[in-house]
Amino acid sequence: MAGTSLEDYYKSLSSVYDPQAQLVQQQMGQLPGQAQAQMSALEQAKVNAFKDITARANRRGMLFSGVPVSEQATYVGEKYLPAAAGVQQSQQNAQNQLMAALNEINASRRTRAQDLYSGEQNAIQQAEAQRYAAELAAQQKEMDRQAQMQQAQMAAEAKIQAAQINNSRAPTPRQPSAIEQKQMVIGAMTANITPVLGKDKFISPDNYLVAKNDWLDAGYSGKEFDSIFARYRNPKNPYYQVG
Repeated sequence: MAGTSLEDYYKSLSSVYDPQAQLVQQQMGQLPGQAQAQMSALEQAKVNAFKDITARANRRGMLFSGVPVSEQATYVGEKYLPAAAGVQQSQQNAQNQLMAALNEINASRRTRAQDLYSGEQNAIQQAEAQRYAAELAAQQKEMDRQAQMQQAQMAAEAKIQAAQINNSRAPTPRQPSAIEQKQMVIGAMTANITPVLGKDKFISPDNYLVAKNDWLDAGYSGKEFDSIFARYRNPKNPYYQVG
């Protein structure tokens, strides 16, 4: 082969591995649409359920008794919210599986390139190849950690929503505590940050600053923001405004 570097061998395998990677990436690109369709179905089911609840209450002469509101809240808490959380969890699981498949394709490609390359390289070049493999493993570990944190965040948001539904049933509304307010702000910030993450799962310095300013406008400190959302900063990028 004309190439003499690992990258030359890696590129030579494009015809074998690029179609596989593109197929996985296409499937990843379809996930948001699938989630939207599932959520639309849940929304329609909720609308239909509310209509049925109202109709039953009307037939019983209890339309203005408060019963429909109570039954609607029960439906939201026991059926709609768990189903919505299930859609999010399913999407995250599918994303993780596809990401793992993509990493496996890349790792397989890198391994094949290394096999071709190692016959012409000395011990120093082999050590360099091992460093590449270690970097891939570190990236996968970081992505797994971020996925776990996102799952925990979604679970916390679901609990807050359920708590809000329960609070709506109480005779006297209760104002959320400072901790709950902060949790809701964190949830909202996370929801705003997630769509602007790059392919590397990190936020750009500019978007990070926009989110941080929103946090400051909400009355919280910059140090808290830097600590809570540190996982979204690329540790290799020195241009984030921290502190």
